[in-house]
Amino acid sequence: MNPEDSVLKTHRDTIEIGWATSDDLAGVLGLLDCYDRPKTPWPAPDQQKRLLARIDNTGGGVVVARQGSSVVGTCTLVICPNLSWGGRPFGMIENVIVDPDQRRQRIGQRVLAFAVEHAKKQDCYKVALMTGSTDPDVHRFYRSSGFEASKTGFQVRFDA
Repeated sequence: MNPEDSVLKTHRDTIEIGWATSDDLAGVLGLLDCYDRPKTPWPAPDQQKRLLARIDNTGGGVVVARQGSSVVGTCTLVICPNLSWGGRPFGMIENVIVDPDQRRQRIGQRVLAFAVEHAKKQDCYKVALMTGSTDPDVHRFYRSSGFEASKTGFQVRFDA
């Protein structure tokens, strides 16, 4: 996968957007702890590396925003093969999160833009994401990042 790193200057420091490496996994998992969700144990470090490789092998990856050596934002893009749309794949984005102390600096928008641009280069016909949040500010964030509320999501959960 070719890194399409970009740089965002903020009033605090330089933020670099790019693909996660195994060195970023602790930072990514630390951000995921900010989610309001049932806490489950993280996979062992060797399994984390294998999971990152599996995500990368879809043609997507884990996108990170780095401020120095700290991960301050992330999302996961998975590219899914598809029989419809002329065989063009689609992208699914999960685990969008920015460090609560770093929000409102366009970091999340840049992370999502990086993922969406990569999906375009992979010839995806769409990129989709779902949010469990009912917070209007979260919905505004996704709209301001180019997403539209155009579908109804359903899921079957196995963690309950």
